[in-house]
Amino acid sequence: MSRNNRLVTLVLLTALLVILFWFPPTDPKVSAEIAALLFSSLFLASFTALLLEHFFARPTDVLAAAVSILLLLVPSRELLSRWGQWYWGFFAYEAFLVIASSAALFLLTSTEGDGSWRNRCSKVLKDLVTRMGPGKVQYFFLFFLTLLFYVEPQSLPFVALLIYAAFVVVVEPSRLAVVLPHLLRRDTAEVGEIIGVQGQSTFLARLHPKGTRPVVQMNSLLEFSYGMDESPRVRRGVVVERFFLDQSQWIRILCHTEIDKLSARLSDLRRHRRNAVYVRPGYDASAFLGSLVGLVKDGSDVTTLRFWQVGGGQVREGDLVRVEVEGSSVLYQVTNAEIDTEALESRNEADFVVGRATQLGVLLPGSATFERFGWVPVARTPVVRATQLSTPPLSTDEIEIGKIPGTAYPVVVNAKEVVSHHLAILGVTGVGKSVFARRLIQNLTTRDLRVIVVDFTREWQSKLDGLGAVTLIAEANAEPLRQAISELVDELAKFKNQQREPYINERKATLSAGFREAIDGFLADPESRIAIFELPDVSNTEGVLEYTQWFFRMLFQIARQGQNHDRRVCIVLEEAHTVVPEWNFIGLADRSSQALVNNISQIALQGRKYDVGFVVIAQRTASVSKTVLTQCNTMIAFQCFDGTSIEFLSHYLPRALAESLPNLRARRAIAVGKAVRGSVPLIFDVPDIDEAGGEENGAAPA
Repeated sequence: MSRNNRLVTLVLLTALLVILFWFPPTDPKVSAEIAALLFSSLFLASFTALLLEHFFARPTDVLAAAVSILLLLVPSRELLSRWGQWYWGFFAYEAFLVIASSAALFLLTSTEGDGSWRNRCSKVLKDLVTRMGPGKVQYFFLFFLTLLFYVEPQSLPFVALLIYAAFVVVVEPSRLAVVLPHLLRRDTAEVGEIIGVQGQSTFLARLHPKGTRPVVQMNSLLEFSYGMDESPRVRRGVVVERFFLDQSQWIRILCHTEIDKLSARLSDLRRHRRNAVYVRPGYDASAFLGSLVGLVKDGSDVTTLRFWQVGGGQVREGDLVRVEVEGSSVLYQVTNAEIDTEALESRNEADFVVGRATQLGVLLPGSATFERFGWVPVARTPVVRATQLSTPPLSTDEIEIGKIPGTAYPVVVNAKEVVSHHLAILGVTGVGKSVFARRLIQNLTTRDLRVIVVDFTREWQSKLDGLGAVTLIAEANAEPLRQAISELVDELAKFKNQQREPYINERKATLSAGFREAIDGFLADPESRIAIFELPDVSNTEGVLEYTQWFFRMLFQIARQGQNHDRRVCIVLEEAHTVVPEWNFIGLADRSSQALVNNISQIALQGRKYDVGFVVIAQRTASVSKTVLTQCNTMIAFQCFDGTSIEFLSHYLPRALAESLPNLRARRAIAVGKAVRGSVPLIFDVPDIDEAGGEENGAAPA
C-alpha cells in the first residue's frame, strides 16, 4: 500500500470519527474532557496503524506511544478516578514499556556482532515490547478503559465507538484500503498494474490482492497497454517470476516474439486501462518457459554473459544457453553462478541467482565450428537452453573425446594435430586423466600411429593388454642395459683424469645398440601399435634418469635420421613431473635430470618436423617443465586447485573458465587448443570407460 493511499484512508477515518463525536446517534452523556480523551486515543490508534506501524512496530514507536500516554495519565489522575485500580495497572504497563524499550535501544550497538550479549539482550527486549505494546494497542487500551468506565455499555455510542476501534486494531484499515479499489473495479480480467520497465522486453507488475482478481500462474498469458513518450501499444507476455513485497504480490513479465507467434490467433482486448495488466485464459506457455533459463543482466560483455535465473529451465555448469543478438543465435557455456541483490521499489531489495557463461559464438551450419560474435546482447534479452545442435559426421582424422553436458553435441579433436602439436592432460588425482588418456590412445591406434607409454606407475600394461600392448624392452634385454647404465654412471662419477674413455665408449655403444634395436623393432612391426616403456622404480635416482635419457636420445636420433619406417610416434608421459620436472623441482641427480629434461624439450621443440609428438599427463603444472608444457598447443584441463595451474591455464582459457577449474566434477574437463574442432574452449563430459571390456558407459553421472 502506497503512502498516498494510507494518507487518504487516514483522512476518511478521521472524518468518520468526527461524525461519530459531533453527530452522535444518542447523547453519550460524558464530559468534554472524556470525549476529547476518547477521540484522541482513537485518532492516534488510526494514525499509528496507518503511518507508523503499517508493516511492523519498532521499539522507538513503542517508546513514543508509552511516553505520550504516561504524560497524559500523570495529570489526569482525578479525571480518571472511575478507573480505580485499573489506573495503576495501566500505569505500570506503560512504565514497563518505557523502561524495556529504552533498554532495548540502549543495549543495541553496531560495533559488536549479533552474537554479543548486548545485541542478544536488545533483541529479546525488542521482541517483547513490540509484541506486548505496539502503539495502536496502547492507544486502544487507553480508549477501552475510558469507554468502559465512562460510557453506558448498552448505549449506541458505546457500540459504534467499539466497532470503530476494533476495525482499526483487528481488521487493519491498510488492508481495506488496498482491497476496496479492486472490489469496485469493473473489469474482472484485470490482475495488476505495470510498475516498472526493465529493458525492452521485461516489465515489473504489482498484482491486485488475492480474491479480487483471477488466478495468475507462471504459464499464464498476460496482455497490457504500455507506452512512455510514444503512444501506448498492446504487449503480450508471460510470468517468469513471482515474489512477495510490501504485503503485495509482484510478478516479472517477459515479452518475446515466440509468445507473440504462439498467441497470434487471439485478438486484442477491446479496451485497455493504461498500464493495467489483464489475463488471457486458454493459453499455456509451459513449452516456452521450460526452455527459458534467464534474462541478460547488466555487466555482460562480448565474451562473458551474466543472466538472472528465471523461468522453468534449469542449468548447471557446462550447459549451453542461447541468446538472440542482432538477429544471430549466439551460444554460451555456463561456467559459474552467484547470488546478487536487485533494488526494487521504496528501498526494498530481492535476492536472485545470477549465472555466468562464456561465449562460444555462432554455430556455423555444415562445419560444426563456432564463429565469435563481436557484440553484446541487449539487457533483459531472454536466455534459453540450447540442447539440439546440428553435428556433421566426423572426418577420418577426427576423434570424439566427449560431449557437451546436457547435449549430444560431440567435442572433437584432430588426431594429427594432437600428435604433431602435442597435448597436455592436467588435473588432480582421481578425476579421470589416465582413463581419458587410455581411451584417447585406443582411438589413436586405429590410425597409422605408434604409441609409446613411459610408465612410472606400472598400471598401464594391464590396462592396455586388450589393445595388444607390448613391452618395449623385454626383461631379458633390459637387464644388460640397466647393467651398462649402472657401470656408466659409476665411471662418470670419477674424476676426469681417472675415467677410462674406452670403457665409457663401450658402455655407450651397448646402450645405443640396445635402445635402437628395441625402438626400431617396435616401429618396424606391422602388428604392434602400443609399447610400454617401464622403468625399474619411480624414484628420481641418477640411474633411472640416465636409463630414460638414453631412450629419448635414441628415439629422437632415429626420427631425425628418418628411420622411423614412415610411422608417426606419440609418446605418453604419465606422471610427467617425474620425467620432466621444472628446474627448481630437480632432485639430487642434477646433471642427469637436467640432461633428460633437455632431451625431451628438444623433442618437444623439434619433434613436429620428424613426426614425433607428446601426450603429457600431470597433476600440477608447477612441477612440470614449462619448456615442455608451453609446446603443448592443446590442453585438456580437469579439476585443478593450485593457483599455479589455474594461472598457467588462464593464458589459454578465458578468466571465467580458468576460475571454474576448482569446481569441475570428476570426468568433466575443459578442452582448448589447436586440435579442438572449433578452436574455442569447451567444457565437456568424458565417457566412463569399462577398461576391462573397453566399452563406453556414457558420460559420468551427475
